Amino acid sequence: MKENLFSVPFYEFYSSDKEFNSVITPLIYSHLEKIEHTLSSIDKNKFDCSKNGLTSFYGPNLSNIPEFDSVKNFLLSSLTQEYQELIQIQNFWFTVYKEDHFIPRHTHPNSQWSGVYYVKAEKNCGDINFFDPSADYKNHCGDISGTSYRVTPQSGMFVTFPSWLAHQSEPNKSSTDRIIISFNFYTDVYDAFPPLSVYL
Repeated sequence: MKENLFSVPFYEFYSSDKEFNSVITPLIYSHLEKIEHTLSSIDKNKFDCSKNGLTSFYGPNLSNIPEFDSVKNFLLSSLTQEYQELIQIQNFWFTVYKEDHFIPRHTHPNSQWSGVYYVKAEKNCGDINFFDPSADYKNHCGDISGTSYRVTPQSGMFVTFPSWLAHQSEPNKSSTDRIIISFNFYTDVYDAFPPLSVYL
């Protein structure tokens, strides 16, 4: 009997809150102005703002800032409804992608689940691509199809995935900013699988 093992869980769903995006957008731009004056030169140089977007990632964890409690509650409510499990937000941050901005291939270390919420995503703003972890083996065997999965974002869309799943976004070719909220989180199942660091 043949079975295909090790499929990757992956979620796409939409928010039913029609007002959240218009409320959070001014807060994002306001906070962006603040962090531009508070980050150290080392942190600023970690993220190439000339091509990789304008982000709060290297500033304080937004989940610990009362000003962003509404965002945390929005994420918790949306994820709990979709997963039907107890959710714990580890951290979240926003990124504003100007024209031609993109993020290269990466993963989210030391997390269980990761996700992105699209506050603003217009046509041609840049798809997000996910990569099959067994792609090298498949390519070795001559199978070059099906080793990546492309998602075309829309405003109000959630995409969540295991934190180890490699992904990247394509350059923003629209005439407007692409605005996202990225986040890492745990489900109640995670208590049974502590991070590797506890054993080291």
